[in-house]
Amino acid sequence: PPGARGGGGGGCLRDLVEQFEGALARFQGVWDVLDDLDAHTDILQPERPTRDLAMRRISLGNHTSVQLELNPAHPRTVPQVRFLGADSVVVPLREALNARLSMWDPTKTPRANLEEVLSLKFPAKKAVGGGDAPEECCICYTYRLEGCTPDIVCDNKKCSKSFHPSCLYSWLRALPTARLSFNTLFGTCTYCCQPISVPNVSSLQ
Repeated sequence: PPGARGGGGGGCLRDLVEQFEGALARFQGVWDVLDDLDAHTDILQPERPTRDLAMRRISLGNHTSVQLELNPAHPRTVPQVRFLGADSVVVPLREALNARLSMWDPTKTPRANLEEVLSLKFPAKKAVGGGDAPEECCICYTYRLEGCTPDIVCDNKKCSKSFHPSCLYSWLRALPTARLSFNTLFGTCTYCCQPISVPNVSSLQ
């Protein structure tokens, strides 16, 4: 009878809805962590953060940033962490993370854990159209180039100029004094003439 078929169909629909809600619930943990990062930090990448991307590159100030790759199944465990910037800044941060990793508390968000482990406070999220402009590449004078941002920073604290890897590689390759060793090109900063290096761009692809 029509009534019986309708009742059975309703039951199947309820089952589908429950399955869908259950699937969504499995991702709620990573979404909460991503929402926390997006709301309380200055996100550099992706340019328009969405919940389907578990990566965030976050500004630390001083021409330095940290890239986090979250585990969607266990978003509050230690993520993959990569510091970007001048060695004089990122090496102490990397050492602090390794030395104090035992302090990581999986009941807290990665943001709260990193602030405690690294003894720092993430710069606040910049308002649209406010705050300082992102540090542009000092060779091509743009911030984004084919999806890349200026990740190479001069170690000279009085300089601290930023460069896209591909821009710096092309520039250094034209210098007669530059040398390639172990897939890394060594030369001098275009601004302060202090030593600087960049991985072979072909190895970054």
